[in-house]
Amino acid sequence: MENLPKTAEYIKNKLCFDDYQSCNRYLMYQKFAGEDIPPYLDPNDTEEVKKLRQCFLQKETARDTH
Repeated sequence: MENLPKTAEYIKNKLCFDDYQSCNRYLMYQKFAGEDIPPYLDPNDTEEVKKLRQCFLQKETARDTH
């Protein structure tokens, strides 16, 4: 969002400082016990969030079976 700095700032403030409990990045961090969330993850990119969630679930399953 380099070409929309005011919008980016608003979104960051809203998600990071106001309503962080609804942020996908925060929810993923909470669900997967602090697993590293890629810094490039856009919390509004539902496809990427879904892929990352599947990856974490597979890791979790692999850990549980070993």
